[in-house]
Amino acid sequence: MKKIYLIVVLITQVSFSQVITLKHNIGNNIVDQIQNFSCGNGGNDWARVFELADFGIAGDFEIDIANVGIQSTIAIPGPSIVVNIYTIDEDFPASFSESNILGSSDPIVVGTLANVILPLTFSTPVIVPAGQDRILVEVHQEFDGKVLFLGGTSDTYDYSWYKIDTPACSNTPYVYKSNYDLNRPDLNYYITVSGTQTLSVENFNEDSITLTPNPVINTISIEKSPNLDISQITIFNINGQAVMKTDFNDSVDISHLPAGFYILIMETEQGNLTKKIIKT
Repeated sequence: MKKIYLIVVLITQVSFSQVITLKHNIGNNIVDQIQNFSCGNGGNDWARVFELADFGIAGDFEIDIANVGIQSTIAIPGPSIVVNIYTIDEDFPASFSESNILGSSDPIVVGTLANVILPLTFSTPVIVPAGQDRILVEVHQEFDGKVLFLGGTSDTYDYSWYKIDTPACSNTPYVYKSNYDLNRPDLNYYITVSGTQTLSVENFNEDSITLTPNPVINTISIEKSPNLDISQITIFNINGQAVMKTDFNDSVDISHLPAGFYILIMETEQGNLTKKIIKT
């Protein structure tokens, strides 16, 4: 007897959360940073810049934890640090303004342990709004008269940044400069943040793009409006994990993916388009 399977799919609105860590360091082994920068009076600011699109962030991003590498401190009790989150633009560091702060972590006191990673939590999570291209994650030490050296890894994918708040030490910058501007190419400060991105399938124009067939077995065809320029496609599973990322093509082979429900996000100059697909 021939078997007939009936699949009924009821979908009204789907949203899911995706945990993402912003990190430029390679590995987690904290080593001494050669020619490290620090003002012994305090007032130090160490930072990293993160381009959100590099980490697949398309919606609101809620930051709730940071991790900071510590090289050493000799003060007892140790200095207090806090992590600040700022919005920045393509003209950073010239355009940097403390008025663009989004929020801060809870402060912690650094102990005397050397070459460790310390977690900092956010009692009030910091929301980076959808549409923001980049952020600055800053580790700030108040003017407390205590010596602190931030730690880092041997290798990294991007610049480290440093400044002090007011002129208090010689040979230290009062505006943000990269490790290369400071002639310190081996400074790879360990500064990371983690949070949750919530994505929804409700924010797209139904008429601007069509996926066929859907449900799909192997290859899905994409028909779009002529004036719609799609640069990249990312496919997420129902758990919010990115399972595939590719430059735009009018046909996408997903035969390697397990059967199930997926979210397909297409990046355009006008914003992100989101579609749901079913792989059988």
